[in-house]
Amino acid sequence: MTFNAAFVWLSSESADDYIWAMHKFHEVIGEDVRPGVFVTDCERALINAIGVSFPFSNTLLCTWHIAKNVLARTKGEFGAGDTEIHKTFLSTWAEVCNAATMDKFHESIEALDELCIVCPRAVEYVKTTWLPYKEKFVRAWTDQFLHLGQVATSRVEGNHAMLKKRIEVSSRNLLDAFFCIDRAICNQLVERKVRAAATCARLMHATQDALFSGILSKVSKFACTQILTQLQMAKDAEPGSECTGVYRRTMGLPCSHELRWLRSRQETLRLTDIHPQWCTPQVEEEEVHTDDNLSNRVEGLIRQVPALSTSQQHRALHWLHNLVHGHEQYIQEPAVVRTRGRLPGNREPLSSTRRDPSLFEHLERPPRATYRCSRCGEEGHNIRRCPSRYDAEEGASGHD
Repeated sequence: MTFNAAFVWLSSESADDYIWAMHKFHEVIGEDVRPGVFVTDCERALINAIGVSFPFSNTLLCTWHIAKNVLARTKGEFGAGDTEIHKTFLSTWAEVCNAATMDKFHESIEALDELCIVCPRAVEYVKTTWLPYKEKFVRAWTDQFLHLGQVATSRVEGNHAMLKKRIEVSSRNLLDAFFCIDRAICNQLVERKVRAAATCARLMHATQDALFSGILSKVSKFACTQILTQLQMAKDAEPGSECTGVYRRTMGLPCSHELRWLRSRQETLRLTDIHPQWCTPQVEEEEVHTDDNLSNRVEGLIRQVPALSTSQQHRALHWLHNLVHGHEQYIQEPAVVRTRGRLPGNREPLSSTRRDPSLFEHLERPPRATYRCSRCGEEGHNIRRCPSRYDAEEGASGHD
């Protein structure tokens, strides 16, 4: 499931703001923690900020945003009768993005170059705008490291929509917005525990296979489904097929070749074969502690602090200081900039949290229904603006 790691309010989207936000995020998660992958849209200031704060992490561009941008920016070059050519161009570009090897990538680029005759501007757009970042979205490069199948920001977009529903209006103050976010996080924690308990209590019928005996109730349902898919591929694939290691490298799960090898040796899967991301946290019942052993629990936690990293010890000290002495910093409401009227072209109320539609949403919007005159039957006008009506009125006045 999707869960939040941090929230931030930014006054603008400049490079300095993003660098500050990434630096603070690095402090929150710990200086010794290295996120494996960041997935963003093509916000160059954000990408540069990630490179400054997390130089050893991989950055991917959202494949969904790329596809929608290419669709929106190239649709104007194709007329109403060139829809098939446009589909051919989009499918060729999809082959470029999904090229799993360098040879397939170069073959797809050659096929894309052949379309320069019929759509030169569209080809020039993708080659100048997106191909310079090919290492961040083409599979030939992104399949070289672990990303757990997350190559789009769909989860973030959905989670953002959930938060906006809770906040409801954009005119709330910071304290109200904080409480809304806090309730959302609490619900996420409860849902996480419920799902973990359900995974332990209910087992998939297909996982009754002896191969899963070592990981039952310890691995998420999604991971088990993926393993079952690979197990079916192991049954259907030819025995001599070569393993590329891509699935293990990107998903952290055993591929069909590993499962076939385990079958041949009559061995079972172990937790060490599964990436920790797919393991289900053990759900323990919350114990009711009395005041007698509360101090013992606090002392036990304090004795564990020296075993933490330096950054975690600093955070623990900061939290305890704020808990005992109160917060030292007071956060004030940001200054509200009053504008004269609504922004031009914006029909949403000032309290709306709905974002402005993207370019591809404008293009994919169904066309408005055309008027059909009930007098002459022609399209493009109604009876009030019908030319035949005025002709008839002029004829009647001339006859008089």
